Amino acid sequence: ALLSTVCACAALAVLALACCSSRTTAAPDPVTGSPVAEPDAAAPTDSGGVMRFGVNGGMYPGIDAGADRIHQVTRELDELGAVWLRNAGRDMAWFDMQPTRDVWDFSKFDAVMEGNDHPWVFMLYRWDAYPFGGFSARAMQESGSKRAMAKEISDHQTDLARAEHRADAEVYIKKVVGRYKDRIHHWEVGAEGLRSPGRFEFIRHTYGWVKEADPDAQVLVTAVAGDSEAMFDRNMDALDKLLERGAGDYFDLGNIHYYGLTGDDLEERIERRFGEYRALLDSHGVDAPIWVTETGTSSHADSRLSGKSSERAQARDVVRRFVVFAAVGAERVIWHNYRVTSPADHFHECNLISARGGPKPAY
Repeated sequence: ALLSTVCACAALAVLALACCSSRTTAAPDPVTGSPVAEPDAAAPTDSGGVMRFGVNGGMYPGIDAGADRIHQVTRELDELGAVWLRNAGRDMAWFDMQPTRDVWDFSKFDAVMEGNDHPWVFMLYRWDAYPFGGFSARAMQESGSKRAMAKEISDHQTDLARAEHRADAEVYIKKVVGRYKDRIHHWEVGAEGLRSPGRFEFIRHTYGWVKEADPDAQVLVTAVAGDSEAMFDRNMDALDKLLERGAGDYFDLGNIHYYGLTGDDLEERIERRFGEYRALLDSHGVDAPIWVTETGTSSHADSRLSGKSSERAQARDVVRRFVVFAAVGAERVIWHNYRVTSPADHFHECNLISARGGPKPAY
């Protein structure tokens, strides 16, 4: 199997090099000394002419930066070609868009969508927080620690087994999908959290509400998260249990988040993990295409996520992750993340844009 993957990878790599021919650059990267190429607008597409690859995370500032700055970021993203986009950053969660039952604020969402021709995956239920009943987005965001943030969310978790939560969530989903259905055709039921209580109800109800608002929309199931190999295994077990209950009837697309340590065996691990996910869906009679909505390698010298790494290793892994996932059958592959993360973040230095403000070699 690996030999066939390698052959397919070679073919895709040739296609990628041919389609993503780079222009000359003005200056070398100041850390590595290597030239940083500017991408051409053309990029690898599937047989239907749709871009295969994308970027995720921290792309856009909050609406307080102004609509003009948000439009400028869109123009910057245009330089990558018609890449898929996911997770536009601050001010895009349910509690941002509906701070009270009677007030809606789509200013950030509208600014992001204006003049934006990229294909999108929109992540519903960011953090799964229920906006009403005492939840404070400001308290969460100003808490100063991940633990305090997690506690604020867990204390105010959306619970679709409760009639009030379910009614509010239905209004939210139909409002957002209905408003943007001409621009967004792919909706993700949360990012991760397959092991969280009530996940089956999240998947079942959300699928129905999205389809009512837009029958042609495609729904991605909550992802099997794989920051580590052990985490991937635990989430595969959780998905198996959900599929046993019939969750396969309530999504159109499978969903993987896979990171893992960088290293010589990365290609083999990608092939194995993707194969395990495909086999699990098949064992439950679910014939759904699979997307990888998060994958990435940190460039930090001693990353908690990726192990020993560098900007050179990260640049190599952009190719390895995109090409190998595509070769084994992933319909879409999205890199996490785009813009700078803090040193305290688990995904520190996975970004394609450096703290200096320019592109890293991986870009």
